[in-house]
Amino acid sequence: MTKRVGGTLYYFAKEVAELRDSNGSGSFANRISAEFYDQLNEPFLGWLASLRNDQDRDEKILEWKKALHSLVMQTAMKLVQESSPTEMREKDSTNIFTLYNATQLKIRKQLS
Repeated sequence: MTKRVGGTLYYFAKEVAELRDSNGSGSFANRISAEFYDQLNEPFLGWLASLRNDQDRDEKILEWKKALHSLVMQTAMKLVQESSPTEMREKDSTNIFTLYNATQLKIRKQLS
């Protein structure tokens, strides 16, 4: 689940780079993905350390899903906030806002 969400973020970053007409869209997406996973380490390890046998597993999974959703959407929103007018203009009926909305929908579906 975490890997799928990370993959969705990777493709969002790659599409943002393509809006910028960047030839290095893969390297940009790799950098954003690496930063996301670096940010994910501490909360994930904390969540793992908090697990006990006597807890409701579904409740703990939901707890992780909420944390994951928050972290991935913060990362995606950071890209939107740092966008330039180039990414805001439509290119082939796509702009950073339509990409963000589509990414948000995909992530919600992956975490439901």
